[in-house]
Amino acid sequence: MKSKIKSLVLLLVAVVLITGCTMKENVNMKISSNKDVKASIIIAMDDEMIDAMISMKKSGSLNPDESEKKTYTDEERWKYLESDDSALEVPDDFTTKRYEKDGFKGYVAEKNLGSIDSL
Repeated sequence: MKSKIKSLVLLLVAVVLITGCTMKENVNMKISSNKDVKASIIIAMDDEMIDAMISMKKSGSLNPDESEKKTYTDEERWKYLESDDSALEVPDDFTTKRYEKDGFKGYVAEKNLGSIDSL
């Protein structure tokens, strides 16, 4: 599992450096007046990055030929994100919902962590 994660990280770094694609990660912690802590994580990629990852997966290469690079539909992008476990890793035990804003697609993962006193 660790080698899979390392491979994915290297792949994402290569894609970002080569194509200028962007990824969005945002972590928020909200503490309510009754001391409950709620964590919220946004994990998303722009359409260009998703397209590049789909092309790389289909070609099996880090540098797919120009003929293999294409623009995919939103439906194809969501299908890839939902079916490929390595696309976006969501933490265990978090509830998730789709995130789509400003050209980014991904997930919002949320979890109530309980009282801050017990953390």
